[in-house]
Amino acid sequence: MIKPRRSEGLFDQADILPTFVSLAGKPGAQLAEFFPKTTYVDGVDQSGLLLADNGESARRERIYTLNQYFAMIRIDEFKYIWTAEIENGFFQKGDWGGFSGPIAVDTGGAVMVNLYTNPKEDVSTGLRHLPMGVPLAGAAASYIKDLVKYPPQFKIGVLNNNPPIYNLLPKVKDAIERFQQDQEEKYPRHQ
Repeated sequence: MIKPRRSEGLFDQADILPTFVSLAGKPGAQLAEFFPKTTYVDGVDQSGLLLADNGESARRERIYTLNQYFAMIRIDEFKYIWTAEIENGFFQKGDWGGFSGPIAVDTGGAVMVNLYTNPKEDVSTGLRHLPMGVPLAGAAASYIKDLVKYPPQFKIGVLNNNPPIYNLLPKVKDAIERFQQDQEEKYPRHQ
């Protein structure tokens, strides 16, 4: 019998599939048997959190997206913000309903909140907790590599003027490779 308890650990909706598949007898990497290699599953097996008497979450970080943008990342109680919607950026009155404000893609610095000390997320503590930027940036870099390998598939989206980096990186990489090939043909190395 599993004793009821409360956990402060992170659990994302993406964790439901790998957790249920694990509970059904196919834990961990065996989940890949059910999907083509081109499918990215962004979830972790949380069966240990659910089944162990004092189980802890297997997830330490959470990625947030906004439309086609990689918007934020959370590690433990810290959330770093790159892209956000400014809800009342156009209209100050009325019921704007959310998702109708401008999208800020250039934050200009260390925009970060501590969710334990500021659960309303209304004061940036980025400069006060600058060392936390190192693991946040590392996790973000890892996730951007995943986005390059597995670009998001949008069924509905918002037309914006600012293309996301994971759309640009493959094009930049191809351009650099073509440039290098051209340079090698023009200026071959002496043997």
